Amino acid sequence: MHSFKIQVFKKTGNFLLDIFIQQQADILGLYGVSGSGKTTLLNCVAGFQQPDSGKIEIDNQVFFDASKNTNMLIEKRRLGYVSQFSTLFPNMSVNKNISFGFDHTPKNERIYSPADIISFLGIGHLIDRNINGLSGGEKQLVSLARAIASSPKGLLLDEPLSSLDSRSKIGLIQKIRLIKTELNIPILYVSHSPSEIMFLCDQVSVISKGNIINSGKSSIIFNYDDLNNIDIENFFECEVIDSSNLKLAHQKIFISNKIFDTQNKIPISLNSSDIIVSTNNPAGISAQNVFYGKLIDYFVSGNSVLILSDIGEEIWSKITLDSFNRLKLSKGSDIYLIIKTSNINFQN
Repeated sequence: MHSFKIQVFKKTGNFLLDIFIQQQADILGLYGVSGSGKTTLLNCVAGFQQPDSGKIEIDNQVFFDASKNTNMLIEKRRLGYVSQFSTLFPNMSVNKNISFGFDHTPKNERIYSPADIISFLGIGHLIDRNINGLSGGEKQLVSLARAIASSPKGLLLDEPLSSLDSRSKIGLIQKIRLIKTELNIPILYVSHSPSEIMFLCDQVSVISKGNIINSGKSSIIFNYDDLNNIDIENFFECEVIDSSNLKLAHQKIFISNKIFDTQNKIPISLNSSDIIVSTNNPAGISAQNVFYGKLIDYFVSGNSVLILSDIGEEIWSKITLDSFNRLKLSKGSDIYLIIKTSNINFQN
């Protein structure tokens, strides 16, 4: 786990940012509505804005300390930054954009070559393309590649998926997970999406009106949202068995015929509201995907309940409070999740 120690006091007009975060995480989420101060805080960490006072430290590297008059230059901080809008150079190819980050990194600090990153993220088919010809998801993937090419000491991701549709997010979620597990780069992830926070972040700090109001496990965000208005998108990477079957953990998923070329793994997503919950193994139904698991946690708000189950992977489903009570569910309950093939989403 990486260490984040961030204390920032900054006044901009009538808005006051007064933040204290001290957490251990591989990916630390910063969660809150628009205008709560998330991007301002990220800009202070990046060095684009200077706090009035405070201290910013990641993995014992001090980037700012007002008490010691320390304010490291942006280029010295070496923090990769990806925002919700593409900042790629439109006059350069994908390959040249990625090489830009590498070329501007001191030779003695280079860890990854452009070729390494292109292979790691699986974007070899894009390298000769013009930026303007890329989809939104492809642009964000290339933005990630360019940021990693600078061998950063940390990644700052500011709503990187917010401008994308659900299907475009599927592959990117898996790539960010891969960065987390394989590259050991501390990541500060800003989002107002419960799905992204739940599936990417180890810990989260909830920000409101310029203040941190709570920090802890990612599930604390449910204390600040009306679950009636939330659907959690489940993101998975499945093993390809054949054109009609995938494997998730130890369970088989039937799908309509798909052409996967030579892929042996494929990312998918499932919406929590599209999953039917049963306490008995159903028979005589049209749906062909029935997953057995254990209910490990649940969250109630209004007339909705979000259920977290273990089917070999953790998966969220959403039902009404009436259904939850009628099924007499509790932690440890045996549970069967029923999923129609048509509700399985694939990457665009």
